Amino acid sequence: MAKLVVLIAFVCALQIATARHVRRDAPAPPTFTELTKQAEEVLGTLHTKFLELVGVRNDEELTATVQNQGRIYAQKIQEYAKQLGDEAKVNAGKADEVFKSFQEKLTSTVADLKSKNPELFADAEKLQQKFQENLKTVLKDTEELNAKLKEEGKALSTNAEQVLKQIYDSTVEAAKKVVHEIDTVAKKN
Repeated sequence: MAKLVVLIAFVCALQIATARHVRRDAPAPPTFTELTKQAEEVLGTLHTKFLELVGVRNDEELTATVQNQGRIYAQKIQEYAKQLGDEAKVNAGKADEVFKSFQEKLTSTVADLKSKNPELFADAEKLQQKFQENLKTVLKDTEELNAKLKEEGKALSTNAEQVLKQIYDSTVEAAKKVVHEIDTVAKKN
């Protein structure tokens, strides 16, 4: 009987020892449908996180916000361009050519901002880059106008200097506001 118990114990030990070495097949690779589904989930999550970062709920709200801010900025610049035109009339002969050139640049910036339709603003990065380019253009043009007037020794009236300062300050303020809003939203997340 002892031999039988030892034999059964040996067979059990042998089965347990060999059971650990059983190899299993690798899991099947994911199908194309599963990969597509995973990619859609990742893109959806990325899109949602981007909207949260910007502080809007959906694409329509993002488009509306961008259009509204662009319109407000365009209106301010248009007002300043009109004021510059008025100043150019007052200072006729002093700096007609310079004022007209600058007013044309401001008017073209406004026209460029107004000509965009919502479909072009779907890509937020391009929109941000275009907005920054427009801000930089206005700042550069303001500085060039001021430098050119000083070079030519033209006397600016106090009103013209104030309008140029308002344009410059408004552009800087718009850029700071955008940066502040992005920082605020980023800190919340």
